[in-house]
Amino acid sequence: MEKRKKRKDLTKTINTPPGSRIYVGEERTGEISVEYIEYNKNDYRIERIQEIEEIERFLEDVDEKVKWLKIVGIHDAEKMNNLCKPLGLHPLVVEDLLDTTQRSKIEEYDDYLFVIAKRMYYSGDEDELGIEQVSFLLFKDKLVSFQEIDSRIFKNIQNRIKEGGTIRKSRGDDLLYSLLDAIVDDYFFLIEEIGEKIDSIEDELLLQPDEEILEDIYILKRDLI
Repeated sequence: MEKRKKRKDLTKTINTPPGSRIYVGEERTGEISVEYIEYNKNDYRIERIQEIEEIERFLEDVDEKVKWLKIVGIHDAEKMNNLCKPLGLHPLVVEDLLDTTQRSKIEEYDDYLFVIAKRMYYSGDEDELGIEQVSFLLFKDKLVSFQEIDSRIFKNIQNRIKEGGTIRKSRGDDLLYSLLDAIVDDYFFLIEEIGEKIDSIEDELLLQPDEEILEDIYILKRDLI
């Protein structure tokens, strides 16, 4: 029997004023992790942030370094509110960060650029096609990224920062470009995986057609639509 996906509760924001900071998305557990990354052409530093007060370092303009605040997990609305408060974000931006049903978009504010992107992936446990919202805030040479899950999609970017090279000579807008490019590249891996599933279903359909194969075809068709 096909396992149904968990539905997102879209009713949470009904009858609430604009700017309400309510998480809308799949039910998740676990701690929100915050990683602080800073670099220039000469060196880099990557460390975990444990206390909200440590974010103040991210706001400082020193050493002409690019700073990246990498936040994984947005399901705890209270903690997200505390994380966003020092950044001076518009209430509608925080609302959109917490609402994973948002469409992909770019919005320009006085002090920062707000970007929402979507990535698709296959869940290894349930073999279901999932959609993750990935958001970005670009300040001057400062970038904040928000991921729903620890997908490790940006691991290659972090490795490039460690190894040095071109990315360490670039500025914050180039970092945003690299992260968005990683999301786009990930779609090619997904397309390849879907192609392999189609080939597998075709082989089974020719060798041993049965009702289970028809159900697999239905699930694949639903995922693609």
